[in-house]
Amino acid sequence: MSMQDQTPQKDQPAGPVQAAPMGGSVRSGMAWTLGFTVFGRAISLVSQILLAKVLSEGDFGIFAICTSIFITVTSLKDFGLRQLLVQRGPAEFAKVVGSAFWLSVVLFTLFGLLIVALAWPAAAFYNDHRLIGLMLISGASVPLGAPSMIYQAKLQQDMRFKEATIILTLSSVARFGGQIGLALAGFGPLSLVIPLVLVGIVEWAAGWWFVRKPLFNLRPEPHRWAGLLRGGRWLVAGAFAINAMNNGIYMLVGRVVPTEVTGQFYFAFTIVIQVGMILSTNVFSVLLPALTRIRNEPARFADAATRAAQMTAVVGALMCLPLIPTFQPIELLIWKQKWAGSIPAVEIMSLLYPFVVMLACPLAAIAAYDRSRIWAIALGICALAGNGAGLVAGWLGQSAASIALGYAIATAIAAIGVSAWIYRLVSIPLAGAFYWSMGIWLVLATPNLALWYVDRKVWALPGDPLYRAIILGTLSLFLMTICLRIIAPAALAEALRLFPAPLRPLAGTVLRLRASDPA
Repeated sequence: MSMQDQTPQKDQPAGPVQAAPMGGSVRSGMAWTLGFTVFGRAISLVSQILLAKVLSEGDFGIFAICTSIFITVTSLKDFGLRQLLVQRGPAEFAKVVGSAFWLSVVLFTLFGLLIVALAWPAAAFYNDHRLIGLMLISGASVPLGAPSMIYQAKLQQDMRFKEATIILTLSSVARFGGQIGLALAGFGPLSLVIPLVLVGIVEWAAGWWFVRKPLFNLRPEPHRWAGLLRGGRWLVAGAFAINAMNNGIYMLVGRVVPTEVTGQFYFAFTIVIQVGMILSTNVFSVLLPALTRIRNEPARFADAATRAAQMTAVVGALMCLPLIPTFQPIELLIWKQKWAGSIPAVEIMSLLYPFVVMLACPLAAIAAYDRSRIWAIALGICALAGNGAGLVAGWLGQSAASIALGYAIATAIAAIGVSAWIYRLVSIPLAGAFYWSMGIWLVLATPNLALWYVDRKVWALPGDPLYRAIILGTLSLFLMTICLRIIAPAALAEALRLFPAPLRPLAGTVLRLRASDPA
């Protein structure tokens, strides 16, 4: 059956879907995703607060360059095997899991050795010997990820989102806890990479605990390796583009701006994308197996994708946009203007990054049809646009704000264009999934921009940064909630379904909405 035969018809109802609530599996997965996103936001914020107090802009800058090289190179390490295993289904997984595991062991080891080999040339290119130690440790951590990749693919395929989220939580605790402890102990930028080894061990152990499937006694069956590599060539291209979009910019601007400016931009970018990247990655992980199972049912496919797009637009905006008016007093309160140079970059990224978060839904929709080529091309367009514009803007402006402006505008425009293109390809009505999401961003961005303008240009709030942050943050959330209550009550009610059960009645009463569970 052709893809056109499988996809929803273009004459389906437009606009927000009002019928049945989002499917239980998707909603449950997104609830776990939201919970981990909130937790990840909290733990990363604590980590960022402490690390930014202890480490310097130069420390962050050299780590950003190392991370950029490491992630961009190692994004090729699994050749798309994880996503390929999910797309192939349970029966195929059982047939090729041994081959996939041993192939991943070989690939992960080779790419780990490549990172080690690049340590000395990279240190010479950036004229900073600290890169040698950072890259040696980073390279040593790579082979540890092979078993956990297989375990996480199995959990994702079985739609065991709770267990997958627990692994991500343990991984975050190990990473951020290790970084904080080592930084306080005086390890400098090395404190940011040493925990990668611990993360690999924790993810491996947790994956084994939940799946309880030994891997090292599986038969390697190397005759299957070539077929797996061919099947994953576009998946690995897409994975490379994702990592280039999220991390490649540091490697590029690190050559044309001072290391301190790279550190300022890394700090700002991390503040914004930690929540956006966690959210978009997990939305994709939830939607891909769910949509794959219903891709032969056009009406259900369109309904699930549209609802997920609307939900992601709301949650992404709520997570990112409040930073526009509040980050300046937050920085003053916590870091005492040590990172003042990052404030404009955070504000710019917070405004436009929701478009990248919303891209997760069309990407999951096209991946569900196993159209890996389109998926990879779409991601490549976004990566090239953002990194190219960020490099040029950084070279011209020599500031974190200029890098952010070029990167954010170009990436947002590319994400908007790619989203519309993919929705048309899979015949999902643009009105419900695309135009609706764009409208929500515009409506929710307006009060945050107004608060920023009033506070900075018209009438500054009292000088205490704590009071300013509380007042601006409260006003931001209040105004956005009121906007949603007026123009998108159905989306807000659906969002309530992701709240913990004990909090739903109270939240529903306050907002005068019903968030009852489905039968």
